[in-house]
Amino acid sequence: MSYSAFLLVFLVIPIVLLAVGLRQHIQRHHLLAMVLVSAIAFVYTTPWDNYAAYKGLWSFAPEFVWGPPLWFGWLPLEEYLFYFAEAIFTCLAMIGLAKIPLFAPESTPHRTKSEPNIASTPLAGVAVTLPFGKLSYLLILTLWALPVLAVQWLVAYKSLWRARGLLLITFLLCGTYLSLADHFAIAKGIWQIQEDGIIGWRLQGHLPLEEAMFFFLTVAMSAQGFWMIAEHFREKWEAKGSTI
Repeated sequence: MSYSAFLLVFLVIPIVLLAVGLRQHIQRHHLLAMVLVSAIAFVYTTPWDNYAAYKGLWSFAPEFVWGPPLWFGWLPLEEYLFYFAEAIFTCLAMIGLAKIPLFAPESTPHRTKSEPNIASTPLAGVAVTLPFGKLSYLLILTLWALPVLAVQWLVAYKSLWRARGLLLITFLLCGTYLSLADHFAIAKGIWQIQEDGIIGWRLQGHLPLEEAMFFFLTVAMSAQGFWMIAEHFREKWEAKGSTI
């Protein structure tokens, strides 16, 4: 299976099905949040992913990706498309899960003046730590992801805490699904993880622990970012008396 076919089967088709099934529930603050989250995911992930590929932490089989004209930096075009698709998939899954009463967030109280504004949320910098043996993937992953998660909770902890059930189930379901999809891709040789850069613990024989961590952490960043942004604009527009 090629990388493009992988994207079609594991992300594009599920995204289309979710979008069609949830079309009556997707509101304009959801759409804006999805656009912003996917754009931030692209901007924040691109230098990190290129850096890791440049250092040889992972590579892509030439026979499974589009040709050299569609390579940008150290990555094929499909890898960049993956950023957008994963973020959109996570956001749509979260919208669907929010409609299940068990996972519905608590009602949102009126914003107080002391509550932080998401519009001023800073972004963490790109990790620049050089690879360090078998801890390389683990180090650059945690230095890249954990600051973002920490800033999100620091800025909007009240809002995120109200949605903790929804965030947790999105984290578990989407993280597991994407990890299983990644396991399939590695087993088929679509991409390879450098053995010298991982600690060597593999799940089901193919999926490195660090790869599973990557998907759970990126789902957490996308889901929390989506909730923060969507809630910010929903409250802003409702305060102005707009119809959402």
